[in-house]
This record gives sequence, C-alpha cells and structure tokens, in this order.
Amino acid sequence: MRKLAFSLFVLLLLLGAGALFVLKVKRLVPPSKMPPATQVLMDKLGQSDRDLLQALFLVTNRARGTWSTGILTSYGTIVTDAHTAEGARLQDLSVLSSKGEPVALKGFELDRGLDVAFLYPAQKQGGGLELGQGGDFGPGDQVYTWGYSDGFDPPQPLLCMGFVAGFRLAPGESEKGNATRLVLGGPFTTGYGGSPVFRWRDNQMVGLLVMRPVPTGPVAEVVPVQILKERLGAAN
Repeated sequence: MRKLAFSLFVLLLLLGAGALFVLKVKRLVPPSKMPPATQVLMDKLGQSDRDLLQALFLVTNRARGTWSTGILTSYGTIVTDAHTAEGARLQDLSVLSSKGEPVALKGFELDRGLDVAFLYPAQKQGGGLELGQGGDFGPGDQVYTWGYSDGFDPPQPLLCMGFVAGFRLAPGESEKGNATRLVLGGPFTTGYGGSPVFRWRDNQMVGLLVMRPVPTGPVAEVVPVQILKERLGAAN
C-alpha cells in the first residue's frame, strides 16, 4: 500500500511539473494573431497555397486610409501597388503578415512608371515567393490571384479569378512592341492591388496586379513578371 501511495505521489509531482512547464512555455510564446478565418483557410489548403499565403502581406497607408496586398519576393523585397503608398511617409506605412505579425520597414520607393512600390523590411524575412518565368498568354486566358479584397474586416486573403481582356501600351510604346500591361476582366477590387497573378492552366505566375485609377473606377492591370524581375534584379 505504501508503495502504491508513493507511486501516486511521484506521478502527481510529475504531472504538476509538466503542467508548470507548459504554462511557462505559453508565457514565453506569444499567442497567434492570425485572424480566425485565415487560420481556417490555411487548414483547408494544400502546402503550395499555404506557402503562397505566408508570402502575402497587408500594406496600409495610415495617412490616406488605403490598403492593398503586398507580396514578399525571393529578393527579400515586398512589392505592392504604388497607388497605396502614394503620398506616404515611412511611418505612415503599416505592414502585417498573413499571420498578423507586424513588419518594420527601413525604407521604400515608388516606381510610378511601373505603378509598383518596393518596400524594404528592416529585418530579413523568410519564405519569399520565387517569381515565375511568365510566358505567352493573351485575351481569354484565365488567371487567378490571392489577395486582400475590400469589404472584409478584419482583412483576410481571398481567392479571385478573372481573365485577360486585352493589352495596354505605355505612353511612347510602338504598337509593334511588347505590351507592358495586360488588362484584366473580373471582380478585382483595389485591395487586390499588389497581389501575384497566376495563369490558371499551369499555375504559372505571370505578373503583379496593379489597380490603375481612371474616372470610371480602377482598372485591373498586370505588370509582367519579366519586367518586375528586371527591376528587382537591378535594385539588388
């Protein structure tokens, strides 16, 4: 009987020590800030889509109250729609990962010709998206993207599908040259600006979505991935 009582006493001590250890670890590890809907989404997706979502960032210009999607590239730079960062100072820009973790910036620059903003994290971020090779595609090709749509609070990544509607040549380009913009049709909102665009038939990344403001409402356009890679490579 004494042996049994002693064994129970030792077992209770071990369980108590284990419980104290778990509580201590919980205090050291901050709770997840990921929005519940995003966590459910992550749990339902395959690994490739989860990796993509972990490269998504929510970029907010607090001075103007505007926001858009940002994507961390393998170059270590976060790229987004230039219109969101227009008129902002560094302290005006808030960047959150899809996990709800803030990212400090050491600087940023706008390329108004590309309609792209380049954000430089103060600390190196892991898990950047490898940019694709692009390729031939045109009107009628289906495309999709993951991004932060307007109208959801708290913001959460959502899938959006559309199609290539045509091309737009930048001012000064010859009609015989390569178009530097693809115009998209589909339910894209301003929040999707800065999100990666993929071709549906082979999941190839073809470019970065930007929302060009026009009097009748923003137009969804794609900066081809080849041009984006040239710009990122020159900056690094």
